[in-house]
Amino acid sequence: MGRGYAMILFSTLTSKEKTDMGRDFYQELGLYYDEVVGDRKEAIRQIRTLLREYAPKAKTLLEVACGTGTVLKALEKKYSVTGVDYSEIMLSQAAQKLPAVPLYQGDMRGFSLGVHCDVALCVYDSINHVRSLAEWKRTFRSIRRHLESDGVFIFDMNTLSKLNRLAAEPPVV
Repeated sequence: MGRGYAMILFSTLTSKEKTDMGRDFYQELGLYYDEVVGDRKEAIRQIRTLLREYAPKAKTLLEVACGTGTVLKALEKKYSVTGVDYSEIMLSQAAQKLPAVPLYQGDMRGFSLGVHCDVALCVYDSINHVRSLAEWKRTFRSIRRHLESDGVFIFDMNTLSKLNRLAAEPPVV
């Protein structure tokens, strides 16, 4: 994480929770994530449109599962941004892009940052990491605790229909 970059990183996970969560898939992918997924300009344009429509007066924004910070970087000039992600390697990539932005390590299913925001985002199908109804409830409660009373939560997900459609398509190489 060092390499001359300033970073605010607070871990909300205990050692036992990190162990209980199992192997972090993004430890393998983290260093190459941005190259693999591309620039995401179209997705960021859609996010900006949603923010203008559903949270036109928003000033503060929390991205849950912020990954390498691409969305936060695109929005930091208009909003006071904060990010939380489970993966240390993804957060280290985000810290390089966003040295002055508060970044926290935490699990979307149960984090407590002590901050409140006008908007919470969880995009790029990140919420699909949540596997059970009980975990969904925990996730939504965690996010709600961080929203102002009139706050907005914007998220996307893969539906069963979309997953079935993707499974039926030939693999892309």
